Formats: sequence, structure tokens, C-alpha cells
Amino acid sequence: MNMIILMKIALRNIIKNWKKSLLIVAAIFISCLIFLISNALSNGAEEQIISGYISNHSGYIMLLWKSAHDTNPDSPERLYASKFDPDKEIAYKLTQNRLNEFLTSHTQDVKSFFHA
Repeated sequence: MNMIILMKIALRNIIKNWKKSLLIVAAIFISCLIFLISNALSNGAEEQIISGYISNHSGYIMLLWKSAHDTNPDSPERLYASKFDPDKEIAYKLTQNRLNEFLTSHTQDVKSFFHA
């Protein structure tokens, strides 16, 4: 069929059943509006959670022992599995010294840091 004929038939059906057409348009509009609002709320909540965690807990850099890295990333115990290994204390101190050197040499880029 010709495209013009199809458009005429579609327009005639929309005009003939204008109440149903208006109801469908309203339903689509409301569902899109709900989707956009929920998406905006979830993005805002995500940003607030991340900024709150960064400002209250760790900052942008978090140091963990290797045992925490080796655990399953989906497991909640990965945050508690971080154990201090006394045999690697020298390596830990060297790492801490390197981090302190970096922080002191980049004071203009670092907002704040805490020395343990």
C-alpha cells in the first residue's frame, strides 16, 4: 500500500477513537515521566552515597592489605578479611612512606589526609 493511504487510515482511526488515543498518549506520557523522575532520584541518591562515603570514610584512595584483595569482590567479608601480616611489616612501612612522600609532594592536589 501507499504510505499516504496508510497515514490517512491511521489519522482517521485516531480522530474516530480520540478518547482511546488520548488515554494511550496520557499513559505513555505518565510512564515516561515516572521513569525519568525515578532515574533522576536514583542518580542523585548514588551521588550522595558516594560523596558521603568519600567525605566521611576513606577519601578517593583506600589502602587494603593483600588478603582483602584476594577475597571474592561480591562477598561482604572482603572488608573484614583484611589482616595485618607481621612478616611483611617492612614492606607495609615502605608503602606507607611512599604514600606520605606522594601526599607531601602533591599538597595542591590533595584536599586532606590522615597520618596513622
